Amino acid sequence: MIVRKNIFFLHLLSFLCFFSVCFQAAIAAADLNGTITFYDAETESALENETTVFYTQELDKKSSLLTLFLIASSLLFVIALVLFYLFYKSKKKYIQSLTEKNTALLKANEEALQLSKLKTQFFSSISHELRTPLYGVIGLSSILLEDEKLKSHQEDLKSLKFSADYLLALINDVLTLNKSETSSMSLENAPFNLRELLENVQKTFMLSLEHKNNKLTLEIDESIPLKLLGDSVKLSQIMMNLIGNAIKFNQNGTIRIKIELLEKLKNDHLRIKFSIIDNGIGIPKEKQESIFEEFSQVEKRNHNYQGTGLGLTIVKKLLALFNSEIKLLSDTGQGSLFYFELDLQKDSDTSNTLPEPDYSNIPFKNMHILIVDDNKINQKVTQKILERRNFKCSFADDGAEAIAQTQKYKYDLILMDVHMPNIDGIEATRSIRTFNTTTPIVAFTAVEIDEIRNAIFDSGMNDIIVKPYVVSQFLNTILKNINLMSAA
Repeated sequence: MIVRKNIFFLHLLSFLCFFSVCFQAAIAAADLNGTITFYDAETESALENETTVFYTQELDKKSSLLTLFLIASSLLFVIALVLFYLFYKSKKKYIQSLTEKNTALLKANEEALQLSKLKTQFFSSISHELRTPLYGVIGLSSILLEDEKLKSHQEDLKSLKFSADYLLALINDVLTLNKSETSSMSLENAPFNLRELLENVQKTFMLSLEHKNNKLTLEIDESIPLKLLGDSVKLSQIMMNLIGNAIKFNQNGTIRIKIELLEKLKNDHLRIKFSIIDNGIGIPKEKQESIFEEFSQVEKRNHNYQGTGLGLTIVKKLLALFNSEIKLLSDTGQGSLFYFELDLQKDSDTSNTLPEPDYSNIPFKNMHILIVDDNKINQKVTQKILERRNFKCSFADDGAEAIAQTQKYKYDLILMDVHMPNIDGIEATRSIRTFNTTTPIVAFTAVEIDEIRNAIFDSGMNDIIVKPYVVSQFLNTILKNINLMSAA
């Protein structure tokens, strides 16, 4: 079919060439204006022969060009087909390779998520297992420190409690860092008392301050409202890391906590500046950026200043949740000033404007508390703390026993551990609430609160106490819930 078309076009081209030559010859003849009027037979024959030769030569030229054109076109067409085939084959391989890589990437991502989930579960479980015995160590050392008969062992007991507190802070830092890496942290927005929060932070450093012979002062701008809305847990973590860092690098010095109101914003929001100032060894200019990196230390040669190097990293990550950042002014031998700004909201609930009373040193009689905990040492520690304030205590080793005892006896409050064998604290609380909606139940747990906060309150519990705890805060939480239920 293609050959026929080529022959047809060849004949057509020949005809056009012949017609063109004839036309040009006719024009040339006309231009002679009749100059040559007569031709003899020989002249006419010669002219026809010349014309035929001319046509034949022109036709040969055109045929050669056409043949060359057809050959070139065929070669280009073949090359195009080969290139198209190679491109198609390459594209197919590329798509197949891309599909395989995407499949492998999705699988790797799923495995990474699974490993991250397992890692989080591991840290959550290990934190519970570590905090539970630590609660016993810290609680018993606190009780023994209050015993007048053991005055001669005060230094040893203080060292014991200091070591336990340090280990607890380390566990909290590692857990916080792990949560920040898995992006599982978020901010709460609950009412809290700023002065009370900072005073509780101060109390946790009493032994370390005494150990390093440092003094810690607190200055709060009086124009800042007593009650605010925000994430008090993460704020206390930030402050504890910064204060702990200042104490670690200070000996026989002074650390100041300074809280200032910078600006009143819209919708009852306040911009507050938090400053931690010390007159310790200071930080060289060239190291002021690197100290916020993980496991970084200002001075590695002096063993007295050693630690994990996680504190400032955690501060930086926690402040990022608040859309804030830590800033530093310091130099070698000049002390340090760490400061940051937070936008917090004023608590408009008028019922929260009065300071909470301090019940920690008030004895209470005729109040019966059920302690639900599967750890005998923790039961004993909690019992001793409560009985020093004249509370009456009963015990349940798991959720099933707690349900049975609550059906038989009346309690003023129930301290409910969350992780227990058989029936856990959350399930036990749900069961109790089916027949008892009045007795306050306070979660008493060493588990990370962020993980189970909603489950705790959804089950019917009224409040949360995290083990280990500050004794005064522990007692205030218990009495607050008893009084609230009595007032109701």
